[in-house]
Amino acid sequence: MKKPTARKTGRATTKREKVMHDAKKIQEISIGTLTAWADANQRILRELAELSATTAKEGVRLYAEMQQSGLEALTRTAERMAVTVEQSGKGIQQSLSEAVTKVKEACAA
Repeated sequence: MKKPTARKTGRATTKREKVMHDAKKIQEISIGTLTAWADANQRILRELAELSATTAKEGVRLYAEMQQSGLEALTRTAERMAVTVEQSGKGIQQSLSEAVTKVKEACAA
């Protein structure tokens, strides 16, 4: 009777080992799956952080370019206004000179 017990014990050990092996295999697969998802999430977060940083940099660059364009437009407007003021000043001066000349002529007559 010892032989059947040995066989039974041998079979039980084999089944137990198979169950343990399967459980270990499931654990390995689970850990591998979790690791893969964790790595993917980390890469995605890194990409999103880079996108946010790049977007912020571009926003600052756009603001600076808009300021620069505004300043350049202001300088051009000031130059045009200076030319207009100069022309108006010359016109006023000429009108006053002509008026003085006419008054002198009227007084001399």
